Amino acid sequence: MGTKKILIDVGTNYVLNMHSGYDIVHCIEPNPEICKYLRENTNYIVHELAIDNFIDKRSFGISKIMEGHQKMGCSSLYEFTDEENGWTRARDDFQFTKKIEVDVITMKKFIEDNNIEYITYFHCDAQGSDLNILKSFDEYINIVEAGQIEVANKVQLYKDVDNTFDSAVQFLTDHNFEITSWDSINKVKEHKPEIDIQFKRKLV
Repeated sequence: MGTKKILIDVGTNYVLNMHSGYDIVHCIEPNPEICKYLRENTNYIVHELAIDNFIDKRSFGISKIMEGHQKMGCSSLYEFTDEENGWTRARDDFQFTKKIEVDVITMKKFIEDNNIEYITYFHCDAQGSDLNILKSFDEYINIVEAGQIEVANKVQLYKDVDNTFDSAVQFLTDHNFEITSWDSINKVKEHKPEIDIQFKRKLV
C-alpha cells in the first residue's frame, strides 16, 4: 500500500523485539508505566490510551509483573471471568493490583486523528478487547495488510466481552482476510487459554 512500513501495536509491552524492521511504529498502551518506559527507551510514537469499540473514559485494571518476565501480566478493561478453567488460578499475575481511569477510543478515530493511510502490520494483545478493536476499525479495516491478534481458546476469559477464536476467525474471513497461522497448530490447543491468530489480506 505504501513505501514505508508502518506497524501499529495495541497493548504494547516491554518485550519489543517484534518492532524491528518498521519505518514508523505507533505504540498504543494505557498503562502509564509502560508508556514512560517506551518514551525513554525507544523512538516509537507512543499513545497513552486504550482502544475498544466505543469512545469514553473507563476503569483499567493493571495486573502484576509476570514472574521471570520483563512484562506486565494481564491488564485489561474487563474483569476476569469466574469460570473454573485454570486461567485465573495458574499464575499470580492474573489479578489486578490497582485500577486507573483511561481514555478509550476506537481504531477509526485513532486512524483519522493520526492521518494514517495504510497499516503494514497490526499487532494486538489487548486482553479481551482484540475482537472489539478489529470491529472498531469500521471501514478502515480495509487499510490493514496483515496482523496478529490474541483470542480466547474455548471459554471466555474476561466478563462481558466476546473475544473467542471462532468469532474472531469469522470476522476476519468476512472482511477478506485469510488466516495464515494460529499458534495451536504446533501446540496442545486443549491446554492453552489463549491463541494467537496471524492473518493477511487476500489478494484480489
